[in-house]
Amino acid sequence: MVRAGVHERVAMVISGHKTRSIFDRYNIINQDDLKEAARRQESYLRLQNGYISSPPPNDQASVKKMPSRKTLILLAEVHGNRTHLGGY
Repeated sequence: MVRAGVHERVAMVISGHKTRSIFDRYNIINQDDLKEAARRQESYLRLQNGYISSPPPNDQASVKKMPSRKTLILLAEVHGNRTHLGGY
């Protein structure tokens, strides 16, 4: 259930596990779980640092810094439309 996106606490109630230790005993982690966690952490860190693409580790030349909010607003004003800013 947890891998399907159900919150752990909800999964515990549904499965009938009364304690965290019993729930953890049956929540077995495999290699795919570890790879997915590493991928998500890398993606999160790239977003926090303002990088758009996720290049291979040895290909730093293709990394592009996101434009600042001010730059996006100025570009939108030049084009006469501020609605294309999305979440910025």
